Amino acid sequence: MTARKPKSRITDDLLDQIVGDSNPTELFQSGEVLAEMRRKLAERILDAEPDEHLA
Repeated sequence: MTARKPKSRITDDLLDQIVGDSNPTELFQSGEVLAEMRRKLAERILDAEPDEHLA
């Protein structure tokens, strides 16, 4: 039996929204999108921390 591949959280529609009209190769090579995603995730984590400590 072949192991099932886990379903990706990143759908083609989401990727299309992120890439927009930009050249995907240029975005990947520049690291711009990944850096922005890391920044946004860090902000979300930091915003959630006070709520977790007060709960």
